[in-house]
Amino acid sequence: MAEGGGGLQEALDMLDQGRAFMIEPRMDVTGARAEGEGTVAVDWQLSGTWPFPYRPRVRAAGTSIMTLDKSTGKVKQVEEKWDKPWWRVA
Repeated sequence: MAEGGGGLQEALDMLDQGRAFMIEPRMDVTGARAEGEGTVAVDWQLSGTWPFPYRPRVRAAGTSIMTLDKSTGKVKQVEEKWDKPWWRVA
């Protein structure tokens, strides 16, 4: 969402496209912590089986840094940091 500048619906549509392509897609939250006042970091891992004949399992990990609106407590900005660039994962 942060790189593309899209909203929540665009992010959900992108997840649906990935789920349609991958076999047994999975997203796991592996940790969460406060990163300061109004900022939360969530560590995650995405995985799925690539639809090749030998069915390799692909994994990507990263962290989403969420900035919260101080008055409402709602998420106002999300920045994703991938452990590896997506082209190295592919």
